[in-house]
Amino acid sequence: SFFGADIRQSRRLHGLRCDPWGLRLDLSWFGVATGAITVSVKEPAWGAVRRSGSAPTPRRPRLHAPDLERCNSLRSLTPYDFFDQGWFGAASVGTIGTPGQGDPRMRRVVFNQKGGVGKSTITCNLAAIGAEQGRRTLVVDLDPQGNSTQYLLGQSGPGSTPSLLDFFDQVLNFKFNPRDSAEFATATPFPGLDLMPSHPDLEDLQGKLESRYKIYKLREALEQLGDRYDRIWIDTPPALNFYTKSALIAANRCLIPFDCDDFSRRALYSLLENVQEIRQDHNHGLMIEGIIVNQFQARASLPRRIVEELTAEGLPVLIPYLSASVKIRESHQHSRPVVHLDPRHKVTREYVELHDTLG
Repeated sequence: SFFGADIRQSRRLHGLRCDPWGLRLDLSWFGVATGAITVSVKEPAWGAVRRSGSAPTPRRPRLHAPDLERCNSLRSLTPYDFFDQGWFGAASVGTIGTPGQGDPRMRRVVFNQKGGVGKSTITCNLAAIGAEQGRRTLVVDLDPQGNSTQYLLGQSGPGSTPSLLDFFDQVLNFKFNPRDSAEFATATPFPGLDLMPSHPDLEDLQGKLESRYKIYKLREALEQLGDRYDRIWIDTPPALNFYTKSALIAANRCLIPFDCDDFSRRALYSLLENVQEIRQDHNHGLMIEGIIVNQFQARASLPRRIVEELTAEGLPVLIPYLSASVKIRESHQHSRPVVHLDPRHKVTREYVELHDTLG
């Protein structure tokens, strides 16, 4: 159930023994190009576990698609097994670099339930690079804290310009002549880059929006803007709330910032499960595009070890890693993405390379 797998029992259990099962796993949400994979489990090993009634062996067998007959039992499978190289990593690495190419209506959400991992910084800088390269780009700031809004518009914030508060207020209050979705976007000082600003009062509307099931309205609005923008980037709050779910439903790709912390790693698997649930229930087109390693310190052993372990598990860790740099804090202070503040800086080059990898 962790993967929303389509599991069909080909034969029934008989007493304490078990005939071989046929398991069909749909891994398309990972972007795995191999399609469905058949898992075959030998009867003697499973029967032995069932007869003894003992707990399964905790070791995780290394899986290789499509030949998986070396598994000792179904009970020994954990979510980690399905991230093994060749299922998730190797199969998806070939697609991670090219998912956005050729798609003029790519909508990406940057999401992590943990705060302080760099969602707003990553969203704004990747969007600014795309606009600098000539793509018509929109940033949607769904976080009531408004970090992306401050980053792109400066300390003055949205002011009297229309914001997402006005958009969601319109959603709640039917009007005969509603504003067009494009009217809620405002130009930033950077050519080709527009913003749907956040507002602190978004928090107050959340309960009303959820109770009236307006969770698809953001997707409808962004679909109307498909011909107006080449890329849409959505910044989310550090919580799985109404606004985050709306963003995951509206997007077709999800990027996960990761700050090389053990707490972040523990939360990562729960986050993947939440994204999969949204995909199953609301948005079958949503794909996890990759994990962005942020604030990486190459000389420290802990970040290197954590990233190596994630890669070994087959998770789609994107390259390059984004280095920890005071230049990012300076860009926050000046309200200028690094591509405009210092185009030749090391961290700017890393952002450009990551943007070009995503396409």
